[in-house]
Amino acid sequence: MFNFVKNIRPYIIALCIIILFLGSADATILKTDIPENDVPISAEISLGQYRFMHPMQVDVKIVINPAEKLKNTNNPFYLYAPDGKIIREIGSNGEIYIEANTPIDWSGTVNVGYRDLNAGVLNFIIKYPIVLKNKNVVYKNYDLPVQISRIYKKDLAYLDVKYEVSKNVAAKGDSINIKYIIKNIGILTAKNIILDNGSSKFDMGTLKPKEQIEKDFTFTMPDRNVVTLSNITFNYGLDDKQSFNLNPITIYKGIPFIKVTYK
Repeated sequence: MFNFVKNIRPYIIALCIIILFLGSADATILKTDIPENDVPISAEISLGQYRFMHPMQVDVKIVINPAEKLKNTNNPFYLYAPDGKIIREIGSNGEIYIEANTPIDWSGTVNVGYRDLNAGVLNFIIKYPIVLKNKNVVYKNYDLPVQISRIYKKDLAYLDVKYEVSKNVAAKGDSINIKYIIKNIGILTAKNIILDNGSSKFDMGTLKPKEQIEKDFTFTMPDRNVVTLSNITFNYGLDDKQSFNLNPITIYKGIPFIKVTYK
């Protein structure tokens, strides 16, 4: 009998270890939230207009769509800006908590600095609650990345420049006037606008969005064709500069107009 017990003792020990392991595993399962691929929400993000560069202000709209399996919860959801600050707490101060199949949208303006950008991407985060089987609550992250590289395109800060020329053909000594019409068609204020037509530089000052300014440049036609190659530079934000060349203007030397009087 003692030999039998002695012989099966290793098996008994092994069985006890297995039982303890299963008990521990079961406890772990009870405390484990839903799998990564079974997130109870989905969300969409869209960007509106940009307002400034340093810091940049962005109009944001976020829509949270709870899944069918998400039960109504008394635990708040948190919406974080890219800088880590909470910009919306859903479920506090008497607000409506998220309910199954009931989308919640949030719109607002968020300050964004270059440090918040990751390769031109802003990342908002929704922290949502998971109620475990043991009634404890844990929070998981739902990332909301959005591309914002278009802030560097010309639609952010751009000047439209047109011109009117008094004559396209002129004789030597004629007076020629070129009127430059500059309009800010971007969404940021353009500052320190400099117009350089090769012979003169003009300080055009500042233009807010949709504002327009005109500048007349008058010169005397020489004994040759004239081609003006103009360039315009301006600043937006604190230290961002933009520069572009205008289309060349050609004024041809022509035969002077001779007035003939008939008798």
